[in-house]
Amino acid sequence: MKFETTKQVKSWLRGLALLNRDLEMKTGFYLRLQRDCRDLGVVARHHEAYYLDKIEELHKRMQQIGEDVERLMECLDPEERAILTARYIKHLMWDAMEFYVHFSRRHAIRIHDRALKKLIGQEVEADVYRKKDGN
Repeated sequence: MKFETTKQVKSWLRGLALLNRDLEMKTGFYLRLQRDCRDLGVVARHHEAYYLDKIEELHKRMQQIGEDVERLMECLDPEERAILTARYIKHLMWDAMEFYVHFSRRHAIRIHDRALKKLIGQEVEADVYRKKDGN
């Protein structure tokens, strides 16, 4: 996916938190199923392999998301990275931002907007809207 507008960039960044939680929940679910299959013994071995494959797919997706975020952050200067990290990774509200990044709210918003504009034209492989694991 290639970002064409700041709205797309912002939407993708906002979707990260929800997607990450979703992937973590699914991974936990498949881990529990895999452990249950292991406890059942030989009867459930083919199910255990299926769940291990699903866990591997989810881990690959989480890794891809991390790589995309790192690649995007490399395009930014340290101030912009700090603002986007605070806003979309740490989930800080604008009112609390000045205590984290030591900029006024207004200046943090200006830096944020500048960072979003820099990310237009960048590509990400992980689509936060599409579910690749079939669930």
